[in-house]
Amino acid sequence: MEVIPELIDRPEPELQPEPEKALGEGVQAARHAEPEAAAREHALDVLSVVESVLENPGVIIAAQINQLRGELVARLKMEGVEYEERMERLAEVEQPRPLKEFLYGTFDVFRRHHPWVGSENVKPKAVARELYETGFDFRQYIEHHGLKRSEGTVLRYLSEAYKALAQTVPEDHRTEAVRDLEEWLGETVRQVDSSLIDEWEKLRNPEEEPTVSDDSAGLDRPDVTHNARRFPPSTTPGGPWTTSPRPSLRTGKSIRCSPPTAMPGAVPSLCLTTPAGSAPPGGRSSRRSPTPRDTTNG
Repeated sequence: MEVIPELIDRPEPELQPEPEKALGEGVQAARHAEPEAAAREHALDVLSVVESVLENPGVIIAAQINQLRGELVARLKMEGVEYEERMERLAEVEQPRPLKEFLYGTFDVFRRHHPWVGSENVKPKAVARELYETGFDFRQYIEHHGLKRSEGTVLRYLSEAYKALAQTVPEDHRTEAVRDLEEWLGETVRQVDSSLIDEWEKLRNPEEEPTVSDDSAGLDRPDVTHNARRFPPSTTPGGPWTTSPRPSLRTGKSIRCSPPTAMPGAVPSLCLTTPAGSAPPGGRSSRRSPTPRDTTNG
């Protein structure tokens, strides 16, 4: 990543006019007073450089634009802006693209020295960076942008961003803030599906085999029937399933379950639903069936 060293050497913006000069000096003083904030901002810029070389996740970018347009149209309606002007403003909305000017300009210089690049270009975007800056976890980010049907796309993109951040940043530019950001991104993906990273880590470091302790080999598998909500406790001493009728809360009918026939804890083989007060299957009913009439004598 030849662009990352140039992030530190970026020229500062030109001096502002007198009314805003004091504000600019205040921002610079606050930046020097908080070195951790400056280091964190630099790490986020490194993440933006990494994201710019990844493929655009179309569904996520569309959701970001839709979110920004919804916020903009609500603000314009409150301000009383006319419909035609609102439509013009909405057409100009684009997804967040941090360091856009810097990335495009730097890549143009890179293209002049590497003609094989051709028409390819960087794609500035902020998906992993937005996730970090908003403070959302994975589920909250999905609900914020309405991406419930595209969770796999978001997860794959975050895993690709983590892999690129882990193996493309030069070692001498991996500050503590960059390492912290890398660990955070990897843990975010692992909490949802660790297999996406674990398999890649095994290919990256094949000599490091996971150590399995001897104590864990003898541990019994957890008994899921201890979950009281899914498997209510039995009232009969013969096993976990009761043969006495239980009233259904929704229909008011009685539910009869036959005991398991294979092994203890197995799923009942038969459950019959009968109206409350009726006879069980195979038993006699209190109601007598009418006898057929003899119609031979007319």
